[in-house]
Amino acid sequence: MTDLYTDLANARKFAKQHHKDLRYVAKSRRWYVWNGKRWCPDDTGELQRRATATVEGFLKKAVDSSEQKYAVAAQAARRIAGMLELATYTLRSGCSVLTISAHALLRSRRP
Repeated sequence: MTDLYTDLANARKFAKQHHKDLRYVAKSRRWYVWNGKRWCPDDTGELQRRATATVEGFLKKAVDSSEQKYAVAAQAARRIAGMLELATYTLRSGCSVLTISAHALLRSRRP
């Protein structure tokens, strides 16, 4: 059970929840958030709010005391930072900011 809340496992859970509307662009070292119309740099703390909500959800889903212990530990700042660092590899966009902008243009034209 202890592997359920490793930073890597948490990063995978975070990526699964947010893969449609969060991207990390390595070239600019920035997170981008899809606002429904375009990709925007995360200047508002949206990434941290979502990370916090993700780890808070672990505790709600914990079924026994062992899981609760690890779910609480996952809420530590260093564990959240580790989760997000590893999520950069999962949610990494291999494109530039310009490409993300072009993608946003295409995405916004979908019915």
